[in-house]
Amino acid sequence: MRLNALEGAPAGHRRGMYPFAALYLTLGFVFAVVAFWPSYFSQLATARVGYHVHGITAVLWLAMLIGQVVLARRKRFDLHRAVGRTSYVLAPLFVMGGVWMVHSLLQMTSPFTQAFGVKLAFYDLAAVAHFAVAYGLAVTVFRRRMKIHARLMISTVIPMLFPVIGRLMLFYQDFGLSPYHCLVVSLVLTEAVIVALIYQESRRGDTHWPYPALLVVASAQHLGFVYADRWVWWQDFVGWYAGL
Repeated sequence: MRLNALEGAPAGHRRGMYPFAALYLTLGFVFAVVAFWPSYFSQLATARVGYHVHGITAVLWLAMLIGQVVLARRKRFDLHRAVGRTSYVLAPLFVMGGVWMVHSLLQMTSPFTQAFGVKLAFYDLAAVAHFAVAYGLAVTVFRRRMKIHARLMISTVIPMLFPVIGRLMLFYQDFGLSPYHCLVVSLVLTEAVIVALIYQESRRGDTHWPYPALLVVASAQHLGFVYADRWVWWQDFVGWYAGL
């Protein structure tokens, strides 16, 4: 499993964001720890099991992607493939952890989850579904098409920006924004990152479909976050799911 999207590209295409992919992923990891510190890492003893499974698998997934980028850049493709095989176990666990986390979220009775649980469940379950599809395509149909494979793998972590940015704004910003507006701004910033990736590809003349497809998913998640609590069918579904 390779994450070096620029392998075999002309020298002019090797510049840009991808040479710094490991740095960006590492910074994302650090910001995630800071963002989730008040609500998760500082409360490990009382967190629900679903949150633990989700948290552990998310950390391992980010760590694996960082390692894969570094190995690919150093052309250690033997180790790259060996580490990639661990994803055959880790990816299903990540999906299970995400689904379990949403179930735990819907069972919580805090004011925040009562206000936003139905909305966040839509975003999170859509993110889990996207992760499963993107990963599945990356390791099967597009396993040997490096540029698409790499973009699919990177796109598995981009939806994680929303909860990270959202928590940074909820816990650390002092702009007077309400929780709802913090979350909406986080959605917009996540979409802006995807648009920036698409724009960067277009400038290089090396555009591929995974990021535009991700933007469609992100737009649907944004729509669902705003309106899901008004959809009777979705309320019926989360009510059934929470009761399992």
